[in-house]
Amino acid sequence: MNDDADRPDAQPSGLFPISDKDRSMTVETINPISAIECTHRHREVDFARGNVRHEGGILSDEIEQLNARYIAGEIDSDALTAAILASQSVQLP
Repeated sequence: MNDDADRPDAQPSGLFPISDKDRSMTVETINPISAIECTHRHREVDFARGNVRHEGGILSDEIEQLNARYIAGEIDSDALTAAILASQSVQLP
């Protein structure tokens, strides 16, 4: 029997441990969203993407994946913003 399994911070067997960096990027999911909300979020992301391109930038794959999670309703606006600001691919002026 594994004595470590009783520790509160123990990982279930067969799972990879979560690093501190990954833990800080973990985003909680929210309730499912309606098709109307999904469309609204898609338009928001398209508008933001257009602004970035207008300024000569291109969104990284990491940010596009976060945007897709936001559109799907997996994360909310606050979580999206926090994850983008924490991303290593974002360079603030």
